[in-house]
Formats: sequence, C-alpha cells, structure tokens
Amino acid sequence: MNMTDIYVRYTMGKQVDESLIRTSWGDVARNFQELKHLVTKKKHLDPEKIENIYQFKNILTKHMKNIGVIDHPILEKIEILASKEDHDFLGIFEIGHQPLLFGGGFFITGKVSLLDYLTRKIEEETKMSVLPIFFIGGHDRLHNEIITARFPQHNSASGLFLKFPTIDEEEQLEPPIFRLRKPPRSWLELALEKIEGNFTQLIKHSASPENRPLLLERVHHLIRVFRATWSQATNYLDWIEKVWRDVYLFHCNLDLSIMSVTDPSFNGFLLPAYEWLLKEEIRKQFVGVFNDVTQKIEQAGIKPALPYRNPDFVPFYLQCPDCELHPRLQPRIIKPGLLEAICESCKELGKEPLTIEYNPSSPDLHDYQEWLLPRAESRTLSFCYLLPETVHIGGSGETAYHAQLFPIYRKLGVEPPIFVKTYRLFYTTPWTEKTNHLLSRQLDTSFLPNKEFFKLIRKIRKAKDTNKLMELQDELERKLQANFKEIVTLEETLNNKIQQEDSNSDFLKRQLNLVKIYASHFYGRYAPEQAKPDVSWNWSSIAILVGIHDLTYFIQRNINPRLPIGTTAFLSPGTF
Repeated sequence: MNMTDIYVRYTMGKQVDESLIRTSWGDVARNFQELKHLVTKKKHLDPEKIENIYQFKNILTKHMKNIGVIDHPILEKIEILASKEDHDFLGIFEIGHQPLLFGGGFFITGKVSLLDYLTRKIEEETKMSVLPIFFIGGHDRLHNEIITARFPQHNSASGLFLKFPTIDEEEQLEPPIFRLRKPPRSWLELALEKIEGNFTQLIKHSASPENRPLLLERVHHLIRVFRATWSQATNYLDWIEKVWRDVYLFHCNLDLSIMSVTDPSFNGFLLPAYEWLLKEEIRKQFVGVFNDVTQKIEQAGIKPALPYRNPDFVPFYLQCPDCELHPRLQPRIIKPGLLEAICESCKELGKEPLTIEYNPSSPDLHDYQEWLLPRAESRTLSFCYLLPETVHIGGSGETAYHAQLFPIYRKLGVEPPIFVKTYRLFYTTPWTEKTNHLLSRQLDTSFLPNKEFFKLIRKIRKAKDTNKLMELQDELERKLQANFKEIVTLEETLNNKIQQEDSNSDFLKRQLNLVKIYASHFYGRYAPEQAKPDVSWNWSSIAILVGIHDLTYFIQRNINPRLPIGTTAFLSPGTF
C-alpha cells in the first residue's frame, strides 16, 4: 500500500489513520460538496499577494498570446480577475504535466476535464470566480516517458510505439525538455503516416461498415491537428503546448489558461521564491520537515514516493551556462553561502564546477535567473508562496509525493492548496470489444466489459444515495481487479501449456497473443512486467470515437458527480 491508496481509501469512506491524512495533505474532500465547502472557507487573497496577482496577470496574458491565443474568453477572465475584490475570487485551480509526445495519454485529458468541471461547477454554485491554469513542465529532463507515445493496435499487445528522434548528445546530457528542438518534418510525416495507417486498420478491424467513414474522417482531422501545430511551433515544447491549446481551448472550447513553467518571464516571477527557499533557515527547515515526514510514512509501513533529502539539498536546479544544450544540474550546499553544481560534460573537458556565493540570510540570485529551474519539491511551493492557489489537481504520483511536501508548506507559513486526485479512467472501445468477443468464442469464457458489467456502470452513473454508490463503486473495483487477475492467470496457464505441448503450440500461441492484446486494449498492459493496470494510450484513441470537440465533455457526462474523489471511473463511448 502507498500514500495514494491511503488517500483513495479515505475518500471512499474506508478505515484509515485520519491523523496521517491530516498531517500529510491537510483537508481532503471526499466528494464535490465537501470540496466546495473547503474552497469557500479558505483564505484566498493575502494582501501581500495583490501586487503579485497584477504582475502574474500580465505574464500569463502575454504567454497566452505568444502561443496563439489572441482573442479568447479566458483572456477577458484573466483581466477581470486581477481586479476582483477578495470576496469575489476563490483563487487559482491548477493542473500540471510535462509536454508528452503527441499530447500524451488520455489521463491528461482526465486532468483537464476535472479542472474544467470543478471550475465551472464551483463558480456556478458559489457565484464566485476561479482562475484555472494548466502548467506545462518543460523544466523536466529529457527521458523516455516524455518523448515516447503509444497507440493501440488491433494485432499487437505492445501497440504502435513512436519516439522523438534524439541525437547522441541529447541522450547523454538529458537537457531540460524546453531546450529540445522540434522533430524534423521527415520524421513527423512518417510518424503521422504510421498513426493514420494504424487507426485505419483498427477501424476496419472492429467498427461496423456504416460507422467507418465518420471514424476515418476523425482520424484525418487528428492528423491535421498534429501537422498544423507542428508547422506553427518553434521547438518541441512549443509544439506540444500548441497541440493542447488546439484540443482544449479551440476544439473543446474550454475557458482554460496555459502557462509554461520555463517561460522566461514566469521564471523571473518565481525568483523571490527561489531566494526565499535558499535562505539557510528556510532551507534547513525544508530538509528537516521533509525527512521527518518521510520517516513517519515509513513507520506507518508505507513506501514514500520521494527519498530522504541530504543536508546539502538545494530546492531548485541549475542549467549549465557553458554547454550548448544547457543540461540540468543538481547543486549542493558546500557551506552556508556557497553552493556548487557539477556538469559532467564540462568536467571531462577539465573545467571547474559552477559555484555561486550568496548571503545565506538574504540570497540574491538575479545574476543566475535565466539558469534556474524548479524541482518537483519546490515548483508548487514557490507558486503558493507568491499567489493564492486554492486547488491542486494531480494524478497518483503527485498524490503520493505531495503527502511529503504539504507539511513543509505549513511549517514555513505557506497555505497549501486542497489536493484533489484525478479519477482513474478505464474505458471500452470497438477494438476492445472485438478482441473480447474473439476470446469468448475461443475460450468459452466472458471477460469485461459484459452485459452485467454495463448494468453496474449504469447503476453507478444514476446512483443518488451515497452509501449505495459506495457499494457499487466497491463492486466495480473488485470486478476490474478480479478480471485482471484472471487474465494474468490465463497468460501463465497458456505459457505453461505452450512449453509442454509442442504439437499444439501454434494454436496456443495465437490464443496467448489474443489474451495479451485484450489486456493491452482494456487495461493498457502493453508489457508483461506491468503488474498494475493503468491505461495510458494516447488521447487520440478516444478522440476518434467521440470527436475532438467532445473529448472533455465525454468524460464529464460519464461520471456521477457524487462519485468519491480520486476513485475509478469507467467510460463508454458507445457502439461502433
């Protein structure tokens, strides 16, 4: 069990150590009504932050225009909110994510959809205003999770795998993502050809003839979005930012603002927070509280998401100013008032480490502003230090590591936001149902989703009684887990039979491949080592079924607003 499991058990009303909940996340809402109550009772606008609001408004508006949002309702909202009185403004609701290749998995759409839903619903019921922001984390280093994409295939469990074409130096130095060039047109066109061909085969394999023209047109529309945004982009980060801009602001028509963490103006805006965190008194408290909380989590028999921090920990990264790719460096404190960062590439050339001398009680980092980058531990804290963030929406990983971070906020006198975990989304598709049908015929057994399962989903969506909804939700979780275990067991059984029966091995191998494809389609299990199902196919696999314009509303329609926060939801785009 991890801290995310603890969070979900709490929102589901199950027995947990509530003192662990309070010391980790503080106030946790079990459902929307509790969230609305917590939001409205928070202190939203510290007088000291009013000037920061005006400054941030200008930075955000300029960034939106830089990415091509010239005339949009969100710009009017940003302007109005900057002049709102405290009692009219409920603060900032935010999500954040790294810029994933081709816009990433459907779980990011789940984040965006929840942010939009909570913003609209709370504004509607309180008659007050919220500023929703999608932060794009280009400060993360280059690694495979960011620069790869997977699309489901009708005849392969591993799916169509695409990777950004890095060069050797990029692989070695792992520069921050915002430094990455955009891929060449030749690579893009080949990738788009593969995506289009892959979806065309999926549709022909699983959709009825009368539905194929509509689905194929949606594939063509998707390809146009990827190509058009690439043509407008200056680099990789800019491309993915414009993909999300087109999908969520222009197609889904959401009142959503987008901010890149590595925008130079925004990075400059965060400078006072970096300097505050580097104060020796603050830095020591940061490390001490973090390690105390981490120890308490371990003593509760739970594995913490982040490891202990050393006494020389610095709560931000530096970029090497001398290397062309400016790789991200992890500085350390040599002594109060002196930090050091080693670039391995420069070290090989015989260069000295980068050192910064500063006043430990009043650091001044203006000379290094363009080379500073936030860490996971400090990005939200820095933002909350300067601005009124009321709600932070995140996935499973963020849920776990914020349990170690929010106690630091409170110790340092910064009010943490209310943490809201996203729903864990499962869904059915025509190719899932086709594979399930083939399995049922060959193995004379029924896997999910079946008629009884869809009845359960309808009951969950319509349930009004909280206790009944909890019972139904428990049943959903049990069915999904039992079905997954059955699939894993079946894979093991077929593998054993293949090793024992040479004469029938080809038939058994075909059966095993079909089982793996089903697990891949339904659970996102594209590799056998995935012990826990987590559907992470690219968002486009749902967009071609419901249309890009309906992507976020499709999720909102399928989820009962009484559903406990952070639990599992099952979506069905219909029959094709």
